[in-house]
Amino acid sequence: MRKLSGLLILLGTLCILASGVLLWHNYREAEAAGSFASIAIPQVERAISAHVAAATAPVGTGETTVPIPVMPEVYGDPHRSMTVIGIDGHDYIEQCYADGAICA
Repeated sequence: MRKLSGLLILLGTLCILASGVLLWHNYREAEAAGSFASIAIPQVERAISAHVAAATAPVGTGETTVPIPVMPEVYGDPHRSMTVIGIDGHDYIEQCYADGAICA
């Protein structure tokens, strides 16, 4: 019995030490992520601002415009509407085109 209790105390001590090491590791990782984010976020903001400025520049100003692509395979057809229909007390979304010709 004494041997088992000593083993359990040792196991508990190792678990406490391991949790301390994990806490230290997570703290260091959070510091590194914060440092990286403080560098990366301004770069991303500048890139987004440049893209928006180029995409919204008036025609004839001499600036190049970058069209924003519409990807219906990702976002769906922009002319599609969604209506909710009820079947047996459950609501379902029915997707139809604006003219109502084709429903999925």
